[in-house]
Amino acid sequence: MYTYILCLVLLSAYQTNGQGPVVPPGLRPLVGPSGPSGTFVTRDSVVYGTCYFNNTYSQVKGRVDIRQDLQMNPPNIEMRVQVWGLPQSTMSDAEHAMHVHQWGDTTRGCYNAGPHFDSDAFSVHGGPASMDRTVRHDGDLGNLRQTNDGIIDTGFNVQNMMLVGDASIMGRSIVMHEGRDDLGRGNTPVSLQTGNSGAPIACCVVGLSDSTNWNNPLMINGQFVNRGGMTPLNPNLNMLG
Repeated sequence: MYTYILCLVLLSAYQTNGQGPVVPPGLRPLVGPSGPSGTFVTRDSVVYGTCYFNNTYSQVKGRVDIRQDLQMNPPNIEMRVQVWGLPQSTMSDAEHAMHVHQWGDTTRGCYNAGPHFDSDAFSVHGGPASMDRTVRHDGDLGNLRQTNDGIIDTGFNVQNMMLVGDASIMGRSIVMHEGRDDLGRGNTPVSLQTGNSGAPIACCVVGLSDSTNWNNPLMINGQFVNRGGMTPLNPNLNMLG
């Protein structure tokens, strides 16, 4: 009975006055690529996602934390990538490509994740800095630099990417590759498809989460966090299962 009454109240509030819908108290319209829609969300407009690199066939472990403020238009998401177990390197500029792939299937060594996510379905591969979505895939995230001992601890923003919405990455795979992405500048057909970034070395599926992981990073400035008086985390331990 209570649910029925609440629906009547919301329905009566969602009426037009010649200038669009009237927002019920405490709620606001979800802003999409074409403007406000008839879908309402709470005033807390931030949504979170998490992706764990903990597949048993990979030595790479860690987590990708994602945050989107639904009020931002055009869309923008924040990503924080914290992983370890990458091959150690004496190079000061060792980098690994990372992309969002079409499917949330991480079997067969990440190869079942499919091509790079591309909502337009006709774009060529490029770099994340390009605002022109016809010269890059939606899922092109560029390169992440590792430390000499095989750790990545970095954060960045991605324009025109959505955790939820019309072109959501929810349920899709994030794949890290063994090599560097040439950002489509390699003058070869493969460069315009994958960036010549090599084989996948870790992958995970993006899932909806609360703010816990975002507010509790695994590392701070590349150092593992010691929480609650526990023994400092050893990057050689598989703490994520």
